[in-house]
Amino acid sequence: MGRKDRDLVIVLAGIALALCVTTAPAYGNPPCFCITIPSAEQEAAFVWKLLTNIRFYDRNHYALSMPRSEIVSMLLEKARKNELSSKDMSLLQKDFQTTVYNRMDYQNGYRPLLMSCLQQMQKLRSSKTTMTNGVSTYPRNMTSD
Repeated sequence: MGRKDRDLVIVLAGIALALCVTTAPAYGNPPCFCITIPSAEQEAAFVWKLLTNIRFYDRNHYALSMPRSEIVSMLLEKARKNELSSKDMSLLQKDFQTTVYNRMDYQNGYRPLLMSCLQQMQKLRSSKTTMTNGVSTYPRNMTSD
């Protein structure tokens, strides 16, 4: 797996983690989060969304990292010409299921991300300053050391 592919895995892992973070609804329960590894179908849908908006990203000078695949490259070209069809989505899904998607890439990408998050949470826990109405208050500046 190349550097761009690893970067994409890490970015997607971060997005998935950010979307999964939730707080417990009952008062007094600690915040919790879940980590889910997306399926090949979910990842294909995500890349499809990027492809359908590629002209916007190009026009606004976004630098996107796409999976390395002949199919993705061909669809990227078609997307830039506004020539995508529903058959292309099926082709992309099949490509992800057979070639692009590898569950282990996500597991390897999540591990360092999760460790970093846990370290940051530990720093926050150890730096709490006061209790106000039973709620811990943390410093506003949460940049890493």
